[in-house]
Amino acid sequence: MEHDKLAERLNNHARKKLFIRNITLKIVSVIINYVPKFFVNVLNKAGMFQHTREYQKSFHTNMENWGEGLFNLSTPTIMLLLDKSELNSLISSSIFCKGGECILNENISNLAYRIEQELDNKQYFLRLNTRSPKDLMLVHGSLHSIVEGRKDVEKVLFLLMESSRTMQDMIMLFTLEKPAYICFRDVHLIHPHYEFRCFVKGGKLIAATINMQKEAYQKHSYEFLKTEIWNELERFCVEEFWPAYLHKQDIPEIVVDVALFGGDGPNSGPAHRKGKTWLVEINPYGMTDPCFFVSYENIEKMGGLLMEPLDE
Repeated sequence: MEHDKLAERLNNHARKKLFIRNITLKIVSVIINYVPKFFVNVLNKAGMFQHTREYQKSFHTNMENWGEGLFNLSTPTIMLLLDKSELNSLISSSIFCKGGECILNENISNLAYRIEQELDNKQYFLRLNTRSPKDLMLVHGSLHSIVEGRKDVEKVLFLLMESSRTMQDMIMLFTLEKPAYICFRDVHLIHPHYEFRCFVKGGKLIAATINMQKEAYQKHSYEFLKTEIWNELERFCVEEFWPAYLHKQDIPEIVVDVALFGGDGPNSGPAHRKGKTWLVEINPYGMTDPCFFVSYENIEKMGGLLMEPLDE
């Protein structure tokens, strides 16, 4: 009964022009399922699938490759594996997803029910095992990666289908036949000056910066703690992160985003890391925003900790 009610709510978004659009959806689905592999290879060789190559370089940072050790340093996460038909339906439907109105077929209705069964009525940070739909912040002006648990199942689906980041990633995961997960992470509010991006090579911290864009920077009073902050970031990366990082032998360069010291507030950090530095996420070295360093060349030349943007 609850499954039927949820499916009915979802399909209320797709009543208009349903017949014509469903025919189009079937055509798109057939194309996605049966495009010959050699055609994809030709596009790759022609340089038309740059994101495919980038994805292959970043595969080790996908959350299914974290391992228990990294999850123990981070926040609790629910990972829901998508089967091929569900992933195909999300990709196909996203083509017609505008302003919250999408084509929603039986596969997506079933997925919505699965999501509802997995979640509690609390806030989660939504992402795929690759990236989050944070590009929608630029469009809608609010933190669209935050969802209200099982009450927001429709929002979960629409965010994944509307975001160019998650849509692009879903297509690449489908094309490369890699696993696709919808991930729901416990939400913790991090003071913007307490989140750091660390650049690690060969088990050593070579550089770190406050994890924000230059345009968002506001003068702070933490410069006198620079030595203590560097020491803590170095301790975490060398003593806790590196031993748990599964790819240290074949991929010895990695970008590690961390939050300093959990604090005492209810949203300040994972309970099992209370009062400790904790892992936010990992990213591929050389492909991730260098933040205050501006470039990886500066990271390699300068090193150390940047607490404020470089003067240009």
